[in-house]
Amino acid sequence: MSGKVIQFPGGKTWNLKKIEELIEQKLTHGDPEVLQELKEEIKTLIHRYYDDKEVVLRLPIPEGLTPEQIQAIEENFNKIFQQHHENLVKQTHAIFLDLCLSKLEICELRHSLKDKTPPENT
Repeated sequence: MSGKVIQFPGGKTWNLKKIEELIEQKLTHGDPEVLQELKEEIKTLIHRYYDDKEVVLRLPIPEGLTPEQIQAIEENFNKIFQQHHENLVKQTHAIFLDLCLSKLEICELRHSLKDKTPPENT
């Protein structure tokens, strides 16, 4: 029997729309210039790292299995893959949050340095 194709939807469309909406609505900072720079930095990260490709996996299924056995294999595979996916999403979100906080610090530092830089003599 040939392998079973199992497709998992990509997340870029939902992620980009949802995250950009959250950035615009929920992200705050006391300095509007720092906030705008941070929003642009985060949007750049999102476009760079979120993937819109669908994951397609082929699950080889041996010959001679009953439909019930095949269904059990598919259900177990889906369950294990879903658990793995949820763990990866949690890890990815934690890493992304750390990266966003680092970007916030960078934006704040850039802005503070810009304020302290003496004007050039021309």
